[in-house]
Amino acid sequence: MLDHVFTDAISALRDAFERAFLGGSFDDHTAVYGASPNGLSAAASGFASLKGQLPFPLAGRSEIRGSRRAGSNGPGFEMRAPAGSAVRAVFLGRVAFADTYADYGLTVIIDHGAGYYTVSANLREIEVKVGDDVKGGERIATVGGGSAGSMLYFEVRVGQETADPAEWFGI
Repeated sequence: MLDHVFTDAISALRDAFERAFLGGSFDDHTAVYGASPNGLSAAASGFASLKGQLPFPLAGRSEIRGSRRAGSNGPGFEMRAPAGSAVRAVFLGRVAFADTYADYGLTVIIDHGAGYYTVSANLREIEVKVGDDVKGGERIATVGGGSAGSMLYFEVRVGQETADPAEWFGI
């Protein structure tokens, strides 16, 4: 009986992660300096207008490296930063998922409208909940650690498809 409950819980979590995208390989690293994305909450042009100039979710210096998580169909970025560093929303949106998920660990998915989403994972602490409206630059979580060191894993998705984050950040 307990195995059935555990299997159902894992299945429900997987379904919630996938539903978050339905609602409404690199070898080198690059060092970037992200500025706080304040002021983007009033952008009337929408998320798509930020392609090539998306603000980084971490302020200050960060080494980034291409990476991929099981279950994604494209690349994401590992952004090295001290554990506990603030992770900020890159654009206004609504929290579609805020929980632990498979190879992503603690994860926040923000729905930015028109089928655009960002995924912030490998978090130490989540500071938002599903349904919360967030502004660009708002603190949503903190960077977590692990055997590979402390870093944020970040993806941009268009629908369920994982987009190349380098194109969005203008790298």
